[in-house]
Amino acid sequence: MVGNMIVKSIVRKSEYRDSIQLMRISNEIAKLKGVKNAAVLMATDANKKILSDAGLLTDEIKKAGPNDLVFAVSSEDENVIKKAFERLEQLLGGSRTRDS
Repeated sequence: MVGNMIVKSIVRKSEYRDSIQLMRISNEIAKLKGVKNAAVLMATDANKKILSDAGLLTDEIKKAGPNDLVFAVSSEDENVIKKAFERLEQLLGGSRTRDS
């Protein structure tokens, strides 16, 4: 948490998704009311650097491997983050292998 900003993440082990699909999902989540920043991407070292620069790198994501799908969102409101996680599940097709 930075100031009153809350950052939460989800890691899905060994779940590959196309980067174009992930960019579209990230953009849609970022447009949700109350979301400060959001990213859905593979946990490669380069992507972890991007998350770090954006203030979205959590301890959970630091531990993720390059074949893991990660989602990070920041907001000042826990309910907004919950809604962002729910929307993510819808956009990914609802297959739930979730570590929180």
